[in-house]
Amino acid sequence: MKISGLTILFFLISVAMGLICYPSMPDKMTIHWGMNGEPNGFAPKLLGVSFVPIMMVVIFVSSLWRRQNYQKFESSKDAILNTLMFALLVIHGLIIAYGYGYMVNISIFVTLILGVLFITMGNFMPRFRHNYLIGIRTPWALGSEQVWKMTHHFGSRVFFLGGILIVLTAFLPQPIHSFALLLVVVATIVITIGSSYYFAKKIRKGRVR
Repeated sequence: MKISGLTILFFLISVAMGLICYPSMPDKMTIHWGMNGEPNGFAPKLLGVSFVPIMMVVIFVSSLWRRQNYQKFESSKDAILNTLMFALLVIHGLIIAYGYGYMVNISIFVTLILGVLFITMGNFMPRFRHNYLIGIRTPWALGSEQVWKMTHHFGSRVFFLGGILIVLTAFLPQPIHSFALLLVVVATIVITIGSSYYFAKKIRKGRVR
């Protein structure tokens, strides 16, 4: 089983950060923030410094489940996984920085990270082969390989544009930021899912060959 070197590196860095910073962390750490950037979730410092490394392990193990289903686009899957691992590493750093008393604007960072993830998905989505584990897995896309391909080629552009718009919302003032972010995320997902139904309907009517 081949494991991406970047995945291992990001995990080891997160563990090292936790071990080094653990003694100087407060007994109760903030590990979750609301849409407005205000802390709303707390945990003992042991969980605070290990939360992200544990999440990394869970995500990585989940990505190995029935791995044979996406061997044909392994490089794309690894690129998305590495991007997600790097995003978690950044969040880990923000949690620790907050523990040291640095009042960083978490909502901006998380929004930027989400935007990058959407852009990455958009870049690699056309490479996703027909499968039941990753991609736009609507009944219409799963029921037809042609619908799958059309959905993911169209969805790649929608996700890429959505990612750029998400990044731009990071610089809007509250509460406009929260509303705009939610609107872009929901619109991106709904449009992409709806496109699979649209393409399936066109194929059934014989408008697409």
